[in-house]
Amino acid sequence: MNEKTSSKLRLEKKPASGGAGGVGALQRLAARQKSAERLGAIARLEKSNKSLQCVKRTELLMERLSSLAAHCGPPKPRMVSSKVASATTPSLAKRPPRAAALTITERQAVGQTSGSSRPFRHLRSESHSFRREFGGAAATWLSMNQDATMGGPSETPADLPNGDAAKSVSPLAPLEQVTEAQITRYARVIYEKTGIRVSPQKKMLLSNRLRRRLRQTGISNFEAYYRYLKDLPPDHAEWDDFFQEITTHETYMFRDENQWDWFRNEFLPLYAEAARDHREPRRLRVWSAACSTGDEVYTIACCIAASLPGPASWEIDILGTDIAVGEIRRAEQPVFGQRAMRLVPEECREFFQKSEDSESWTPKPALRRMVRFHPHNLMNRLKERPFDVVFLKNVLIYFDKESKRRVLENVGPLVRPGGMLVAGAAEGVTNLVDDFQRIEPWLFRRNGK
Repeated sequence: MNEKTSSKLRLEKKPASGGAGGVGALQRLAARQKSAERLGAIARLEKSNKSLQCVKRTELLMERLSSLAAHCGPPKPRMVSSKVASATTPSLAKRPPRAAALTITERQAVGQTSGSSRPFRHLRSESHSFRREFGGAAATWLSMNQDATMGGPSETPADLPNGDAAKSVSPLAPLEQVTEAQITRYARVIYEKTGIRVSPQKKMLLSNRLRRRLRQTGISNFEAYYRYLKDLPPDHAEWDDFFQEITTHETYMFRDENQWDWFRNEFLPLYAEAARDHREPRRLRVWSAACSTGDEVYTIACCIAASLPGPASWEIDILGTDIAVGEIRRAEQPVFGQRAMRLVPEECREFFQKSEDSESWTPKPALRRMVRFHPHNLMNRLKERPFDVVFLKNVLIYFDKESKRRVLENVGPLVRPGGMLVAGAAEGVTNLVDDFQRIEPWLFRRNGK
């Protein structure tokens, strides 16, 4: 037997004698293939995520450019050589509407999947073409319209300082932020007017909220707006708009359920019993301080309507106050969405009229007859008779100790002797209410009757 034949026989016999090794090799090969596939999938996913981020940035850019273009009008014709015109991406003005504003789902439907970067390069190219197309017209329009801003045209106040009207603003420029010196000055004004302490860490939040006032007033920058505020009389309407922006209005009905359980199941039955025994008049006065859009006020009205026997025979007066005039106006024309209504008990929903699309609810007249609203700054004393119950919830957390003390000095005397003060559980008022007995961390009874 020659050497070639012997070698061939050994190769043919090897799988039979070493079957286990052959299977192991196949398994290792399969494992490597799965590992490669897994790595490939991860790489594709990362690429897809980057593409999606690109889409979002591009869509935001296109939205801002489209907003500016709506004010500028159609672009002026430009003389361009045929060679340059053929190499330039077609302008958005010649494209069908919404061609550059397709959603991700729509792009996938036409074959522009998120795994490919080509359509996103195309969108970026369109945005650059849009900027080239409208740049001259935009600058011309802005120079002729000093009140133009990114949020749309607005009326410039007649009493603005000279030179403080909005200048030409590029939609592609980075958004301005308040400086350290400016946030210090704004924080001082906010604290003096409202008692709310603004920390330097709130720089971006304050910038975003002030920017809305710049758009509305047509003032060009934060420094000019600060000077504008300082020159205003205390009763100027701009102060109300300013407070509306810088204060937080997070609210919904039946927030902090344990407090409403107490009001419905303990306070109201005991108060009704006292009235039945002629120990209390059939009259109930409640104040919701810092009521925002009225969610708390109508929660109080719901509880009274559902738990007080014969509420129509009672004299019910529920006052809601807030520093933001805009929130008070919304409270006077209340419409509550699903989020605001999500905790409302079923037995209380009968006091609301549901919209045809079941997306919103409005209080019925039985509730609206009980309530009234008025703008008020808690740093000042409210000119009202004392109340049986005062709700001062989820507002003092924005105040420092001295501001809390001042607010409570204003609010305390408006709780009648024997009346109740309801605060937020984490607002730390126990050591600041000298004339009250603590019942719960959030509940206090005024000393006296």
